[in-house]
Amino acid sequence: MNWQEICEHPTLRELPFKVETNQWGKIEMCPASNEHSLYQLLLIEWFLRLAPNGKPVPEYNIV
Repeated sequence: MNWQEICEHPTLRELPFKVETNQWGKIEMCPASNEHSLYQLLLIEWFLRLAPNGKPVPEYNIV
């Protein structure tokens, strides 16, 4: 599937969780792991040391 097909598919419109596709267009809906969250924290700490006035954000949603 491509994003247009996903957006137009009636059963995928109002899901209470995020939907991602892999490189072959297969829908994957797996939650982020604790390890993923830890890496986000470490990167944010690093970015804040590099640019103390910056505002790193861990993730943005796609609407």
